[in-house]
Amino acid sequence: MALIRTAQLPPELIDRILDYLHKDRRALAACALASHVMLPTSRYHRFRELTLHLRQVSTLVSLIDSAPNLALAIHSVCVRFKDWADPKQELEFLTRLGALSSFGMITPAYQRVSVEHLAVVASHIPTLTSLFLCGPGVITAPLLLSGLSLFRSLQEVRLHSIDVHFPPEPDVPYDLTPLPSLRRLESRASDGAPLISRWLQVHSATPGLLSLRHTIQDPRDAIQFDATAVFCASAVKNLDIVFVPEGRMTGEQKFSSTMIVKTHLVSPDALRGSEFSLSSFSVLETCTLRFAFGEMCVAQNESLRSIPTILSQLSSLLLRTITISLVVDNVEDLRSLNSECAVRNLSPAYFEDMRVLDWTAIEQLLMSENLGWVQALVLEGQGKRHLLESHLQNCCPALHSRRLVSLVTVDKEDQDRWW
Repeated sequence: MALIRTAQLPPELIDRILDYLHKDRRALAACALASHVMLPTSRYHRFRELTLHLRQVSTLVSLIDSAPNLALAIHSVCVRFKDWADPKQELEFLTRLGALSSFGMITPAYQRVSVEHLAVVASHIPTLTSLFLCGPGVITAPLLLSGLSLFRSLQEVRLHSIDVHFPPEPDVPYDLTPLPSLRRLESRASDGAPLISRWLQVHSATPGLLSLRHTIQDPRDAIQFDATAVFCASAVKNLDIVFVPEGRMTGEQKFSSTMIVKTHLVSPDALRGSEFSLSSFSVLETCTLRFAFGEMCVAQNESLRSIPTILSQLSSLLLRTITISLVVDNVEDLRSLNSECAVRNLSPAYFEDMRVLDWTAIEQLLMSENLGWVQALVLEGQGKRHLLESHLQNCCPALHSRRLVSLVTVDKEDQDRWW
């Protein structure tokens, strides 16, 4: 095979090629070795975001010793801890990463989150803008607020599977100075979001919280979302909700959006106090609704009926863009039909299958007074678009004439990041 000399290609074209390969680490490694012209961009994509076991840190340090400029390419590091030891020794390597802006801690299973580790991170990276805490781990409300208050430049806090234990109300230190630059809060299987949003609200700092992402898997998650909304709904401009039901969602009762576990496991009475609603988000500019259903995208999938129900709760006059991202079981592997124990392989829904959505109801909502200001309904999926486009033209002429619907193709890897 003939080789093209990279020196004969414009640098902009080389960067475009490497940008296309940004997920292929082996290809990037080969490109970095092939030519010094490709080294900076290859290194940028390979090392920009790293997830390490603690035992791999020494290898990273050795790489930095052999190539000091490598540290400038590392912007995000997430460390998986097997147990807590000496935080100063474990995290000393952070002082070598001058360009680091994001740090994550995957905590030891069911152990208390070490505030000492947070203090060391804050001392090593005083300009940190993004903090990610992932469990399963536990922390008390006072320690969480105390730990977060050490980071004065944080713009984003992400909590996944962090169980927060609350002492009596007077013992929660809401008087601590809040995060002045916090713009984005993300919560998945954690009750820390209501705590942080109330902390900000006490200090009248919630107007700075512009983006909220919340994952709802069971009724407890819906309760946490409702509690968070009480303190920040009047400020959030960008809302991103991820629905990952363990069973089916239904759209027939007032608990419709929280009934997302099998009905024989949870009764409606167990959901009282968790009336999921988006009506209080009065200044939304964008809203993203992501659904991961372990069923096919067919008319018999009752969970799909919940989508118009949730859309009907939006009423912000500032809302301009609504995005719906749908992941389903496309039954790509027919062998899964032969076993009740088969693991469902979910992937982006095909556009042609999205014809089964209740487009009549969606059209009525987008033409209504509440959503009349929306300028785009973005559908994320995969496959050919023409059948869905023809369907919309025939059954939703008003929606089609305004050209509100935009179909965006995404790949499975992109979708896996959120569900």
